[in-house]
Amino acid sequence: MTLRLSVFILFFVLLSACGSKDNVAPPADLKDIQADIHAKRVWKEDTGSGTGKYFLRLQPFLFNQVAYAVDAKGQISAFNSDTGRQLWSRDTGLLFSGGVNGGADIIVAGSIEGELAGFSPENGEELWRSQLSSEVLAVSQSVSGKLVARTNDGYLYGINALDGSVAWKYNYKVPALSLRSASVPLIVQGRVIAGLDNGHLVALTLADGKLIWDKTIASGRGRTELDRMVDIDGSLAQQEGIVYVASYQGRIAAVNLANGRLVWAHDASSVNGLTVNSQAVYYTDTDSKVWALDKKNGASLWKQDALLHRSVSAPAVLDNQVVVADYDGYLHWISAEDGHFTGRNRMGGSAVLAAPTIYQNRLYVLNESGDLSAWQIRPSK
Repeated sequence: MTLRLSVFILFFVLLSACGSKDNVAPPADLKDIQADIHAKRVWKEDTGSGTGKYFLRLQPFLFNQVAYAVDAKGQISAFNSDTGRQLWSRDTGLLFSGGVNGGADIIVAGSIEGELAGFSPENGEELWRSQLSSEVLAVSQSVSGKLVARTNDGYLYGINALDGSVAWKYNYKVPALSLRSASVPLIVQGRVIAGLDNGHLVALTLADGKLIWDKTIASGRGRTELDRMVDIDGSLAQQEGIVYVASYQGRIAAVNLANGRLVWAHDASSVNGLTVNSQAVYYTDTDSKVWALDKKNGASLWKQDALLHRSVSAPAVLDNQVVVADYDGYLHWISAEDGHFTGRNRMGGSAVLAAPTIYQNRLYVLNESGDLSAWQIRPSK
């Protein structure tokens, strides 16, 4: 297993974001807002021990009216997405670090020890287990009988969803220092789109893992390894043949899916990633500012900077509202049109590390303590 200092670098970044006692920039205080919407929690359920002592962006996976979730100690659970009723739960004995994801016939998650396991969506029965080269950081959805796992030592694995066998693997050079997390690969039109620790975005064939194109999104600059970190660790997005990507100490970029050509780029630094709707690209930067960029050219449309250093998550968009969650368990609702606050809710005192998930006009949020909740919004009267 390749030895990296990613955990320590990540710890440094988190201290800066959350405002330690030695940090001159503490988290911004929340000011009263005039709510334009009313967000209601539909249900809340306990999924286990949460992320434990690890920094893990564990998101729920929503499919066929079911919400699946895992915790760091190996529990995997399924809940009715409408009511929150638990359908099943299993203790797998794995220390989960990547996932959960999957598709109609398989639910998949990976472990710190490099084990990738597939489970039945119906009852959680383990169907197969494969040993990969190192810690599994991210797992894609299952498409056309294949899924992709990304490991800590610089490999992308194409996995046969039926039995967990390795169909192909792609290796890239891992920088000396990098953040511990990893972006989830996208599978689009028979291609795997993956953002790497070295600031590159690559497209591979889903069938055999052959490289189609390799685009440099950010290049490391500076005197130290820390200065030269340009990880692509946040969520990617794809819409109408364009892939949108964010890098740490680099750029937000729009890239042509077919040929890897750069459409536009905007200087930025983000470890969380981004999301898009029909009008704009939305992202959170390393200072916890929330931004909207024009999809056509990357020009800035608005910026919301009242959440400075609150370690906000990547954004999600629901009903023309941009929503981010922070280190203190707050959900912040922001107008997608002009960036003003439209609402605020508190889930509890536990941090939310991963972006909220949108499924069938609801918002699903999994916090660090393992609480999974579903939310819906309506205009205030």
